[in-house]
Amino acid sequence: MKLRFVIVLFVFIVPVSVLAQTGDIEGTVYRQSTGELLAGADVRITETGQTQKTEKNGVFRFTELPEGTYTFVVTHPLETTPTSISVAISSGDTTEIKIYLGEAVKLETIVVEGKRLPPTISRTDIRGSELLRIPGAANDALKGLTTLPSIGIPNDYFGVLYIRGSEPGSNLYYLDRTPLGYPFHWGGLLSTISSETIERIDIYAGGYGAEFGL
Repeated sequence: MKLRFVIVLFVFIVPVSVLAQTGDIEGTVYRQSTGELLAGADVRITETGQTQKTEKNGVFRFTELPEGTYTFVVTHPLETTPTSISVAISSGDTTEIKIYLGEAVKLETIVVEGKRLPPTISRTDIRGSELLRIPGAANDALKGLTTLPSIGIPNDYFGVLYIRGSEPGSNLYYLDRTPLGYPFHWGGLLSTISSETIERIDIYAGGYGAEFGL
C-alpha cells in the first residue's frame, strides 16, 4: 500500500495598511473671527504636495498617509491669511484636528504726493559792458571775471580762470551754446574773443543744467 502525502499551503493575507504603517487624518476648518465652518478652503500637505478642498461643512480628509509628522497649510481665496499646522500621523489611526483660519486685515490705500523741488543751479550772469569798466581788466571781459566770488587767476600776467579752486582745464567754455575750447592767447595772456562783441557772460560754478552735461 502506497501512502500519499498531501501538503496543504495556507496563505495568510496580511492587510496592506498594516504593512505600510499608514494612518488617516480628518480636519475641520473654521473662520477664526466668527467660528463658522469654512467651505472651499485649500488644504495642502507640504511634504507630499497633496491638496484637498474643504466641503460645505468645512471638513477635509487625507487617507493612507505614511506614519510621520506633516505640515498642513490652509488658505482661502476670500481675503484670508494662510495658516499652517504640524500634525503627527500614527499608523492605523484617524487623527482629527481643528484649524482656525484668520481673516486678513484690510488696509486703506495711502497715496503720497509731493512736489518736485526746482533744480539748484549756481549761476551768475554779468553784462560784457560792465566787465570792461572794471579797473585792471585791460579791456578784456574774461579778465574782468576775476572780480567775482570764487574766481581767480594764477598771477597778474595770465588770465586763465580758476573757478572754485579747480584746475583751468576743468572749465568748459561756450560761445552762443557752441563749445569754444580754449578761449585764450599765449597761455592765458589775452582772450581770443573781442570783448566789444560780448553782450552777456553766464557763469555756472556748479550744479549746471543737463544742456551743459557731458
